[in-house]
Amino acid sequence: MREFFLAVLIAVVVHCSGCSADTSGLRPNAYWRQRPVTVYVNEEMSQPCLDSVEEALLFWGQFVDYLNPEYVTAVQPQILGIDKAGTIAFTAGLLSDNVAGETYYLMTESGEMHSAHITLALCTPSVAAHELGHALGLRDVDDTTNLMNWYNAEGWGLTDEQLESVK
Repeated sequence: MREFFLAVLIAVVVHCSGCSADTSGLRPNAYWRQRPVTVYVNEEMSQPCLDSVEEALLFWGQFVDYLNPEYVTAVQPQILGIDKAGTIAFTAGLLSDNVAGETYYLMTESGEMHSAHITLALCTPSVAAHELGHALGLRDVDDTTNLMNWYNAEGWGLTDEQLESVK
C-alpha cells in the first residue's frame, strides 16, 4: 500500500512554493473537515522550528476546529502522513534559493487533499502558518499584508473569503 501512495504522491503532487499568485485562489477542502487533522513533526526539528509550528497551529486553531492543536513527534513524519488520511507532516530542511517553505499534497481521486507534507527552510511562525494555510487549501495571493502572500509571508491578515473557505 505504501508503494501505491508513493507512486500517487509522485504522480499527482501539487508543489506550492512555485505557485503563481492568485487573488481568488481558494481550494475549499471538505475532506479535512470529515475527521480531526493530526499534525506530525520531525522529532529532530530544532526548538525554534517546533515553536514556529506550535504558533502556526495556535493561529489556525482560532479559525478551524478540525485541526488538532497539539502535534505528534515522529522520526519520519512525511512517511506517516502519506498513509493516513487527514495528516499534515512538518519537517525542516534545505530548499532551493529564496524558498522559505513548501507544501506538497497527496490528493484523493475526487481532487481533495488526503494528506500534506510541509518542509520549512526558514523556521519562523509566519512561514509555518503560511505553509499550513496551503495545507488547509489556501493558495498564494498578491496582497503583501495577507498571510498567504506568495513572496513575503510577514503579514498575518486573511480575507473573510479565505477564513470561510477553511472552516
